[in-house]
Amino acid sequence: MPDRITLVTALQGAGWHPAAWRTDPVAARRLPTLQHWRDVVGEQDRLGVDAVTFEDSFTAGPVDATGDLDTSTVVGRLDALLVAAAVAPATRQIGLVPTVSVTHTEPFHVATALQTLDHVSTGRAGWRLQVSPTAREAALFGRRTLPDGAPGPGTVEPLLDEAREVAEVVARLWDSWDDDAVIRDVATGRFIDRDRIHDARFRGSYLSVHGASIVPRSPQGRPPVLALAHREDTARFAVDAADVVLVTPGAGGLEDRGALAVVRDAEQAAGSDPERPVLADLAVLIGSSSAEAADALAALDAAAGTVAAGPAAAGPSWSDAAVLATTVPELVSRIGDLRALGYAGVRLRPLRIPLDSTAVARQLVPALVTAGLRADVASRPVADLRTRFGLRPALSRYATTTPEGGPRMSTKRQVHLAAHFPGVNNTTVWSDDRAESQIAFSSFEHFARNAERGRLDFLFLAEGLRLREQKGRVHDLDVVGRPNTLAVLAALAGVTSHIGLVGTLSATFNEPVELAKQLATLDHLTEGRAGWNVVTSSDAFHGANFRRGGFLDHADRYTRAAEFVELARELWDSWQPDAVVADGTSGVYAERSRIRDVDHHGPQFDVTGTFPVPRSPQRHPVLVQAGDSDEGRDLAAAQAEVVFSLHTEFEDARRFSDDLAARLERVGRSRDELLVLPGATFTLGDTRADAEERSRAIRRAQVSSATAIAFLEQVWNRDLSSYDVDGPLPEVEPDVDADTITRGRVRHVRDPPGGRADVARAGRGGPAVHPRARHPGVDTGRLRRHAVEHRRRDRPVRAGTGDRRVRRRPAHEPVRPGRVRRQRRPTAAGARCVPGAVRGRGDPARDPRALRAGP
Repeated sequence: MPDRITLVTALQGAGWHPAAWRTDPVAARRLPTLQHWRDVVGEQDRLGVDAVTFEDSFTAGPVDATGDLDTSTVVGRLDALLVAAAVAPATRQIGLVPTVSVTHTEPFHVATALQTLDHVSTGRAGWRLQVSPTAREAALFGRRTLPDGAPGPGTVEPLLDEAREVAEVVARLWDSWDDDAVIRDVATGRFIDRDRIHDARFRGSYLSVHGASIVPRSPQGRPPVLALAHREDTARFAVDAADVVLVTPGAGGLEDRGALAVVRDAEQAAGSDPERPVLADLAVLIGSSSAEAADALAALDAAAGTVAAGPAAAGPSWSDAAVLATTVPELVSRIGDLRALGYAGVRLRPLRIPLDSTAVARQLVPALVTAGLRADVASRPVADLRTRFGLRPALSRYATTTPEGGPRMSTKRQVHLAAHFPGVNNTTVWSDDRAESQIAFSSFEHFARNAERGRLDFLFLAEGLRLREQKGRVHDLDVVGRPNTLAVLAALAGVTSHIGLVGTLSATFNEPVELAKQLATLDHLTEGRAGWNVVTSSDAFHGANFRRGGFLDHADRYTRAAEFVELARELWDSWQPDAVVADGTSGVYAERSRIRDVDHHGPQFDVTGTFPVPRSPQRHPVLVQAGDSDEGRDLAAAQAEVVFSLHTEFEDARRFSDDLAARLERVGRSRDELLVLPGATFTLGDTRADAEERSRAIRRAQVSSATAIAFLEQVWNRDLSSYDVDGPLPEVEPDVDADTITRGRVRHVRDPPGGRADVARAGRGGPAVHPRARHPGVDTGRLRRHAVEHRRRDRPVRAGTGDRRVRRRPAHEPVRPGRVRRQRRPTAAGARCVPGAVRGRGDPARDPRALRAGP
């Protein structure tokens, strides 16, 4: 148990009371904004609160007596994990604990997103584990049926058993990387020691997982897991799955001592050691006097039409915790009593936010210091969240050692630029001593800030679903491991203001409601700068990490993707822009007639219910597509607004462009509705000769001897490790009939059976093998000369084969470049990202209605 009381604030909407939003209806309209969460969490951070939790659910809100959405209270919510990631860069010490359900989500995505949050927050992440037992949530996914009404033991027990398995899988994935797995051994050319990356193999009654996490071990190793225990069955679950247990003394017939005893009895029955920290959950309204607090609570109850709870009650119908209308001295006394009984701390649920959350931070914290229950904020040690909860450092189960409306657009065709941060392939020269971490948030922040200062339109991140393998083992020659895409983008939302943020996310191994919820949240947090690169995932190797397992045939996965995108649009469109009215006079937070329930029944998905996120600034995040197969091109023509192209030769690009134009015509879209972005890699130097020399040096560094052999093995589909890299090529023929020797690599339609490389026979001059880049290199001198060269090469733009002339990435990543010279601020049109799409704060043309058709 910590040597001082642990203080956690639970954040939910405008407060935990259903009528809390009426205290300030204008402020309630700011709930879906990043600034609201920054203000609330930042205050808790500065004034010494240990952690905040963020509530979440897949439902849009509570229901009324008729079973319909109750719009007299706050309805609509953002994704808790992405909100936590977004506020992480703006906070310094406070723990960030999002609520993430495990009933309908993929353990792999949950694990990697929480690991990424722990990286972004430098060791301050936690996880409030929650099940989703309601029929309303189940109907949004269509995979299972749960009974209507209050969930009984017969419903809850199987969900808790499943959640136990999810918690175990997540912990295994977190442990799958040792702390010292990344070695960056230049001498041997190995980026990681693959013996320190472990298979999180698990097969249970509900799910199975095979493989390691894609995210290297985070600062805490295993972020602390919190679980709410209302009764004996949930207490047993919390002991099995959680590090910290939340109980509700004074509610459900349990007093302070009894609520704690339920947890201790469950620990004894399970043979658990040591005792877990137990926090008391209390809903609080803090007033200057007991009478003032009671009157304020009575007024809220009257506004909500509920029965008054009184100064200290077991909890009204809307609360599963005891409700205290109290003063700071009374609350200090209550906390002291709980501490004396053995509670490690309290989680306070402010009935009004920010009124009561501010009182907690500004009045309660110093009062606890005065009472000797907490250290002064100035002397508060810098510590990770596990330490704040009094938990021991997390040891990996696999480790062998113990660690320590705006202006009109110009009619002139413009060049739009995007920046790609791939990081996990041989093109990244990790062996350079200037190379930064591919996991540390500072690398992404530096990249994004420089791209924004350079007036690039958007950046995008790739996605990883499993670590790549060569000959049955993790490929250790390239950069290995990457953070969760959405969590990083949410964090970048907090440190950028204009640049668009696009994530690559699979439609094969995600669920429409969850991913639509996350993307809408990102669009809110960025104020209209979110985009989605829609991809499909191809094989059973990746599928082994997910609930459904296996994989879909090529055509079937595009069928799923097409319906996935259509359903996501339907979900995003289900809220009208003016649904949230926050009318304090009438007591209506949202107009129910402006929120349409979704009732979708298709070949791939069955979804019924209310989407939880209000209409986002763009209505739909910008949709990007990169598939080059017939099915991929059809999906791009039908759904996408931007397409990434691998076609870099002019005639090849023209044929690609003409083919897309024909497909667009067949689905009733014009050529101008789909923008094409070919890719290019560049090297900068002070002169052309300098740039060319740097390019040659980078190319040499990108292909070590071991990497050259690995490329050849992909071509031959055989083990060639015994061959001399400087000797003649193997006489044996490629084995095109055997299973591929490389697994987890993205394959393209035009790839030959063994991989994409140009093989030159020995003795004909040049290297034995020269890997062919997917993008043309642009080796230039100074920036001005680069611009001149670019103008000379604008034929694809003028000919219509490439609408936006490069999706750029530096040839040498992730080395930090020198200072970027600040350019003249562009016009509003020049500051836009993809027209009609990804726009940022401060751009007068960012209103999507100015450029998008439709309501």
